[in-house]
Amino acid sequence: MKFALKMIALISALLALSLGTGGFLVIQSACRNELTQTVSEAQEDMMLFGTTLQALCLVENSRKEPRESVKRVLQNYSVLDTYHYYVYDQNGRPLTGS
Repeated sequence: MKFALKMIALISALLALSLGTGGFLVIQSACRNELTQTVSEAQEDMMLFGTTLQALCLVENSRKEPRESVKRVLQNYSVLDTYHYYVYDQNGRPLTGS
């Protein structure tokens, strides 16, 4: 094999290896950023859900048992049917869930 063909094969192999490695790193970084953003948005949604649920339960009736108040509030708002959720009290006992 001539020297020129060997150089072309070597340069082609190095180019393919470097482009493959670069592409892998770019895709990995994009996926990691997307995952981080998705987790952050889900945490924000859950914080908003919790805050809204607390406010609605306070408005509903603060003198009744929390379990019944939470169930009643969640049943009154059908938009929550699109989510699967479990609500726990401050001691970690489940109050209600979907």
